[in-house]
Amino acid sequence: MRKATIQEYRDRYNSLTTNEERFALITELYNLVHSRTRQTTEQFYTVGEKGASRQKLNDRAINLIEEFNNDPNKKPTDAEKQVLAQFSGFGGGLIDKTTGQKGSVYEYYTPKPIAEGVWDCLQGLGFSGGKILDPSAGTGIFGATAPLNAAVDAVELSSLSGRVSQLVNDGPGYNTTISNFEKVAAKTRDNVYDAVVTNVPFGAVADRGANRMDDSRYQDDPLEVYFILRSLEKLKPNGLAAFIVPMSCVSGKGGKPEELRTKATMMAEFVGAYRLPSGTFSTASTDTATDVIFFRKFSDETAEKIAELREQKPELLSEAKIQWETFIEGKYFDSYEGKKYVLSEFVAKDPTKFRDVDKVISNADLNDLREILRTRKLPKSRINWELLETSETTPIVYNEGDTINHAGCALVMRNGVWVQLAKKSED
Repeated sequence: MRKATIQEYRDRYNSLTTNEERFALITELYNLVHSRTRQTTEQFYTVGEKGASRQKLNDRAINLIEEFNNDPNKKPTDAEKQVLAQFSGFGGGLIDKTTGQKGSVYEYYTPKPIAEGVWDCLQGLGFSGGKILDPSAGTGIFGATAPLNAAVDAVELSSLSGRVSQLVNDGPGYNTTISNFEKVAAKTRDNVYDAVVTNVPFGAVADRGANRMDDSRYQDDPLEVYFILRSLEKLKPNGLAAFIVPMSCVSGKGGKPEELRTKATMMAEFVGAYRLPSGTFSTASTDTATDVIFFRKFSDETAEKIAELREQKPELLSEAKIQWETFIEGKYFDSYEGKKYVLSEFVAKDPTKFRDVDKVISNADLNDLREILRTRKLPKSRINWELLETSETTPIVYNEGDTINHAGCALVMRNGVWVQLAKKSED
């Protein structure tokens, strides 16, 4: 859309006949002059180094973090943001120089091409902007690669990773909170986000420690179960979710994995999933294979119908494929549909080898994987909507001039991006 010239604003002002109209035009012009948009930050993130190089990059980033913590008024330059964004956590046994402790084998961050590929998928599913939640943000890669029509709320437990996200990304349309997600989730209303995108933390109930007591919901569930179910509750009706998860979330049999899939699909339609190759997160010296799983939250109308059927005709939930047995039973990647989304060859673990794990073997590099995620489209809805006597869930759409509230500020959609309006004294 072409921007109006100063002369055009003068002509409009002179054509107005009432003080109310003139005041409204002056307010519009003031907001336009003082408005700000989210800045692109994905250029600061690169594909991570391995081994000793990672340790050096981490140490450089930590040194910078300490400088900024000691001088809260100091603002990072682009060169400093580049250094900060190369912090990659301590997965693979790296040393945290602030504590002297080794990192967990389960601590690894999402490579940039995978984050970009996940956003490609979400846009292919109809994402066209809105408020975004990343409840386990790390250094902020999903927020940094998000399109500019996304206003991002990032939550991160680690004071180092969260500080990187703040220094590199925070500004109009981007806000990072350093906290455990349980505490934030307990204070945040449900049904407020247009999309959730995250790499969920993996771990048992014990790994949550005292944090699990900060939220009354899902206190006895493992980390990944809590993050998925609680995030879906924060999602608006019709909103989209993408989670990077351990393979057990999609393929684990019985117990907590099946319970997770059952509960999740009562809230949101399982759209589909991709199985990523082992080594995707090799910068953290792990061969763990992971899945990317996608959901679309049901509309209010469909949610009411599901609740009704759950009480009166629960068998119809399976017949209509709300509770799709193939997925619920952990057989998705064994099915005709699911096999095409295993992005290489699956090799089961050898029970005779100590600590052997299931592997997904591939020669594709990270950029190849992004292209696969972009082009190998997820299937259309498999739910029998006629049987449910309701309509298929449609994407949330924002139009020119629509407004949202984010981090205490009003944002308006202009030319396809969110623009932060100037605060008024009474705000």
